[in-house]
Amino acid sequence: MKNILALLIFILCLLTTFNFYKLYQGSIYQNLILDDFNRTQYFNRPLDQVKQIPDEYPNIGVTTMPIKTSKAIYYLTQDSLDQAKNLLYSSLKLNPYLGITETTLSEIFFKENELDSAQYYAEKALKANYRNVRHILNLQKIIFRKKEFNKADSILDMYKGKMYNAEGLGMLYQNHLALLAESKTKYSPKDSLLSEFAAKEFPDNIVIQKMKQVITNGLDVIIIVNELDKKANEFYKNKQYLKASKNWEQAISIKEDDAYYLNLFQCLIILEEYDKLERLFNEFENKSLNENDGKFEYLKGLYYQKINQVKKACEFYKISFEKGFNTSKSFIEYNKCD
Repeated sequence: MKNILALLIFILCLLTTFNFYKLYQGSIYQNLILDDFNRTQYFNRPLDQVKQIPDEYPNIGVTTMPIKTSKAIYYLTQDSLDQAKNLLYSSLKLNPYLGITETTLSEIFFKENELDSAQYYAEKALKANYRNVRHILNLQKIIFRKKEFNKADSILDMYKGKMYNAEGLGMLYQNHLALLAESKTKYSPKDSLLSEFAAKEFPDNIVIQKMKQVITNGLDVIIIVNELDKKANEFYKNKQYLKASKNWEQAISIKEDDAYYLNLFQCLIILEEYDKLERLFNEFENKSLNENDGKFEYLKGLYYQKINQVKKACEFYKISFEKGFNTSKSFIEYNKCD
């Protein structure tokens, strides 16, 4: 009897040790995922590396997001859409209360222009968790792409009273008005009244103020973006780098553009906002906006130089120079890059 009891205890210890080993191994990868999601937005991590992340045991991360869903976002970012879908389909029953798996599936179908499927999963995400602003913004984007303007108005009316805070509400109105300005060439009196209301409610939101100008006066969005860019350049020349960065950020929120990002990077390097800079570097690369003239790599070199990682800086200066950005040459010489 004692031998049987000892054997059972031994087996239990082995199972417990194996369990803790698997949890420990999973925690190492989860730290990597958390850093990518919460700080750097680095979703261009090599997919061979992403594939190695254990997702069966444990299958839920510390934030309660299914690990397969987290992995799918890397595949989505890098246009491996079928692999992303497979991961997401197998995640649908894991923590169905977040809606993040459904929203990510919706984003894939939107990318494929399968708008009915995109809408189906976006609405499922909202039923699971209507408090998550991302789910609503995603549905708004789909409905505007489908030119269903009355439904878009209904979505705004339905969810504007359900936001946790003023920031979420501002994002809801900003997204609605920006999509409205992008999707229509003629605006109704209702559109004008809505834009005026939002402008009064959110006087510090530059995008809402600019979209009100577009909707009320019939201006082209490009005129508004050019105005923001012009002001940002003036601030930059006067060494008002914080104000310049804010204007370029607002311009990007309306129209994603290589030049606006690069100018913003210059400001953030001067302001030493390194965490934000690293996140935006990865966002820029995720969106494939780099025009490959070498300036982006030059700015990454400057960033690494500023944080005293000279070897890393040299790598980017050399890539920049190879792409034809001649300013990098003097930095290669100054740092005596190999």
